Amino acid sequence: MRVKASDVSGGLAALDALWRRIGPQTTSNRKFMDDLFNQNYENFARISAVFVGLSFLAVVISVTGLFGMAIQVASRRVHEIGVRKSVGARTGQIVAMLLRHFSKPVLVANLLAWPLAYVAAKQYLGIFIHRIALTPVPFVLSLGVALAIAWLSVGSQALRAARVSPANVLRAD
Repeated sequence: MRVKASDVSGGLAALDALWRRIGPQTTSNRKFMDDLFNQNYENFARISAVFVGLSFLAVVISVTGLFGMAIQVASRRVHEIGVRKSVGARTGQIVAMLLRHFSKPVLVANLLAWPLAYVAAKQYLGIFIHRIALTPVPFVLSLGVALAIAWLSVGSQALRAARVSPANVLRAD
């Protein structure tokens, strides 16, 4: 039932009187919609906090993995980088080559994850009465963020590997 905001106590008294007349042997269990809404909002806030924490943990793990892969690949390709530099490749070209090499797995991983993310987002949004439209913008934005994180984690190692003196690398082999 709706109760006027200007006369809440009178409305509740009328509701209680009506309840006692209809079902005198049972007690009324009334709740305000505001209270129910706040309870549901608190549940969604807790779930959201858990998802944010898990997402942060996943990003930290993936950045650590990318950084480890960058160190391993850069050290494995030092000879190739030395040969390319001795032939005339510039540092920027070598960094760009290594960044392209690391961008491919990130792109493939995003393309594989998008269908699963779309289904999960549709399921999550299905809970709500008023839904927002699910557009490609969050998916493209996630790709941009993933590439930026990959480039930041890999860029330093790529730059360090590209700055190696070709004479030192080729003399060692």
